[in-house]
Amino acid sequence: MSIPPLPPSAAPEKVAQAYSRLQELFGGGELPEVVLCMGQVEPFLRDFAMNYRKFVCTEGALDVRTKALLALAAACQSRCP
Repeated sequence: MSIPPLPPSAAPEKVAQAYSRLQELFGGGELPEVVLCMGQVEPFLRDFAMNYRKFVCTEGALDVRTKALLALAAACQSRCP
């Protein structure tokens, strides 16, 4: 069973708002398909956005740059576009 992506043009208002916030966090451009699939379940998408901002976009044991480099390395290793 697969969950189809919910395009921004078809998203309800709260989902569209979460898409916009995530788009800003990701630096603009198109959202990854996995995020569009999360749009099918609005509370899950909101929680993801909140946790992404809280744990990825803030300093912690690792600085933000190191976290971004680790994410890039994982994406390359898994051949994620």
